[in-house]
Formats: sequence, structure tokens, C-alpha cells
Amino acid sequence: MTTPANRFVVAPDPQGRSAVLLRGLTNVQSRERLHWSGAGFPMHHTDTLDCLTCVRGEIYLSRTPMRCSCSTRLKTLTRNEIERNTAMATHVNRFVVGPNAEGRSTVLQHGLTNVQSREGFYWRATLWATQETPVDNSIDGDRSQTEGLGASREPFPNGMICRALEIPPDNPDQDEHRRVLADLNQEVHQKHQPSQTDLARHPSMHRTDTLDCLTCVRGEIFLVTDTDEVLMQPGDTVIIRGTNHAWSNRSNAPCLLVGTMTDATPPNGG
Repeated sequence: MTTPANRFVVAPDPQGRSAVLLRGLTNVQSRERLHWSGAGFPMHHTDTLDCLTCVRGEIYLSRTPMRCSCSTRLKTLTRNEIERNTAMATHVNRFVVGPNAEGRSTVLQHGLTNVQSREGFYWRATLWATQETPVDNSIDGDRSQTEGLGASREPFPNGMICRALEIPPDNPDQDEHRRVLADLNQEVHQKHQPSQTDLARHPSMHRTDTLDCLTCVRGEIFLVTDTDEVLMQPGDTVIIRGTNHAWSNRSNAPCLLVGTMTDATPPNGG
């Protein structure tokens, strides 16, 4: 591959503290210079809900151009208005793909519909959500606006959330940083409130009863755990297994993360 990528897996260590336990890629397949008669990767479909983000370069999904750091696409049914939020620095779009009236796949929707932000602290958009396993792709409508979801941080029981999150450089006023994120925790119905020890580690330290798979799309950011930290750059992905983590942006530019949060059984029974 031409784009460097790394994987970090965060889970409890033997003392129950969050730590980066695995690094690197272990299940990789490739074939150099594939050429298909249809020009591009062959047309296909799967019985899945797909949440995919363009990190580098550009590619056409059907005939819709998708450029790095700007496009997330979901495979399901929906049609809604485009909505933008000017508080973010990185242009983000969402494309929703599903069957048209003739049963042919098409891009049915462009744009974002569930956005929250606080300038200088965070920008977040819920791109899609489910509340069943396996996912029911026959459900119509914009599921990022499912009744009862709102700004909730965690997905519904047995569900999943696909989300984009932009984090600006760390606020130098840590007290203000803690206060704003405490307000956010109330707004998103944070289940596990951070301890004073957690907040001393970083104002954004938190945990959820989910399995999180998040990729750095633009910029860079430190993933902070109870015991260590790693620098994530574009193409890097972290798997967080329901344990403490924080995001520390020590650069001079915002960082964009995109990924999924799936309802999960807490490690060690919670």
C-alpha cells in the first residue's frame, strides 16, 4: 500500500487501567495494479450496512466524486436536506446509497442532519444510527435523526452510531476545558462520569459501554489512556474496547476523526 496506516487497540491492562495493548496490522490482503473491464473495482453488493471514509486521494462512488477528508458514505435508504455547520474547519459530506424506485443503487442523499458544536472545543455530526442487530436495511428515513437519539453519545441497545468528530487544539485554560466538556457530558447523557483522577490526566477523559473504531482523517491527535499515549495521524485507526480514553490535540490545526461506536458488553463486567 502507498498510504501509511497503523492500528492501536485500547483495552484494560491486568490492573484494570486503560492501555494500548496491540499495535500494527495483522490481517492484510493486497493485489498490486488490479485492472477490471468495468474500469475500477468490480460492482458488488453485500447484506451489510457499510460506513466508509475517504482518508487520502479521491475516488468515485458510482459517479459521485469523493475526495480525501471530506466524504463519508453509508449504505442504506434515505433522502433529506443538506445541512452544514460553519463552526468546523474541515469540509465533511455524507452520501447515503440505496435503491431507487426501480431497485437500482444510487446516491439518495448528500449532507449532514444531526450536528452539535462548541467553537474552540468540538464539532460532531452523527452520520447514521441503528438500534438492532443485525442491521435492518429495509428501514427508511434518515436514521441519524431517529427519535430518542438526539445528541446521545452512546448508541441504542444493540445499536451502532457512525460519527464524525473534529477536535481543535487543546484549550490552554484547563479549567474552562473541563467545564465545557462537563456541560457536554450532561448534554450527551454520559453514563460513566470521569473521576478527578481521570480529569487530571486530561479534561476529555471518558469511557462508554461500546466498541469504538475511529480513524484519523485529517490533522493529528494524541490518543491518551490511563497509562500511555500514541500519536494518531491520517490513516491510523484505534479500536477502543470500552475503557478510558481522551483526545489531546497538541498541534496548531483541528483534527478530524470518523468512525463507529457499537453497543458492547463492558470489559470485566463493567
